[in-house]
Formats: sequence, structure tokens, C-alpha cells
Amino acid sequence: IRSVLSLESVTSPPPPGGLPPEGLPDDVLRSIEIETKYEGYIRRQVEEAGRFKKMEGVEIPEGLSYGEVHGLSTEIREKLTRTRPLSLGQASRIPGVTPAAISMLMVHLRKIGPTGAAGAKNI
Repeated sequence: IRSVLSLESVTSPPPPGGLPPEGLPDDVLRSIEIETKYEGYIRRQVEEAGRFKKMEGVEIPEGLSYGEVHGLSTEIREKLTRTRPLSLGQASRIPGVTPAAISMLMVHLRKIGPTGAAGAKNI
């Protein structure tokens, strides 16, 4: 039904004998309208949730020296050293740690690899 109904056809009064199909309950029409309006936002949220889930699986080695991660500000290095997150997901939730800092940390973890530091897995 959704592919047949456009947002305009759901939100405007139907032409006589036209869409939406007679007999569809108002709650179904409302659901189609909401899904159509917010489809892009919902898709982005699902993708973002997938990225967060993946970051949770990227472990940060216990003894990692954040001073070796190029590009991190002193403030972010201090926060990471103080907090000692176990994963990129945890690091991303520390207030003040930017997405750019997470990217730099991820690049560093890839660079040192699993043999460079015990625990750098799932990158």
C-alpha cells in the first residue's frame, strides 16, 4: 500500500473513487503518513544505531597511551586517560570527546593492530 500512496495522497482528501482505498482505518492511514514523513530520519537512526553497536565491539587496549594518538587535544587525552574506556562506544559517550577524536582513536587502533597492543580487537 505504501508504494501506491504518496504523502500528498494520504494527507489530502481523496478524489471520489480514488486513493486512499476505501475501508482503510484511520489509524492505518495515519501510520502510513507518519512512516512516509519520517522515513529518512528513521533510516538514519537505524544506521546510526548500527554504527554505535559496531563501535561497542571495538575494544581499546587496557594499557593504551593516549599520548601516542596523533591529533587528540590535551583535554580529550586527559579525559580518556582518566576514564579509561573499554571500547570505542564507551569513549564516544564521554562528554567532550568529539566524533573526530573517535576517528583518530580508531585510526590509531587500526595502525597498532591486534599484535601492537593486547586487546585491540574487532577493528
